[in-house]
Amino acid sequence: MLCERCKEREATLHMSVKTIEGNKEMFLCDVCANEVFLEKDQDNFNVNQLLNSMMGQFKTTVSCQTCGSTLTSIAEKGLFGCPDCYNTFKNEVPKIVRRVQHLQQEHKGKIPESHTGRVETKKRIERLEQKLTTLIETQDFEEAAVVRDEIKALKGV
Repeated sequence: MLCERCKEREATLHMSVKTIEGNKEMFLCDVCANEVFLEKDQDNFNVNQLLNSMMGQFKTTVSCQTCGSTLTSIAEKGLFGCPDCYNTFKNEVPKIVRRVQHLQQEHKGKIPESHTGRVETKKRIERLEQKLTTLIETQDFEEAAVVRDEIKALKGV
């Protein structure tokens, strides 16, 4: 992703600022970030030093040794560059998946044909269990008993 300020260099800093109007996000390169944070009385200000003091060690841009992909390029393409990317970015993959799936924990991708029946049965049981809870809350015990029996049959109990 390019720096939003100069639109020339790769963005290495993601800033998120809460304002009255809402959250504002900005992606900056090191040069522009230094300029944004530079105060007149500080000649040797460095963004990396600021981030190190705030968050511990500042992570430099990591890239896959096999194909050269970075997290930024993966985020832009929506695809990993090669199989080694999974190992290179193994700590970041769960964060990326949560962001892409909008914090949903359930996988929404394709299901192998051999698992399709089991997954559909599991989802049906989950829906019936929710329905059972609602029926019990509304005190419709006769219908709840029917749903309970259907759940038992699906579970094979």
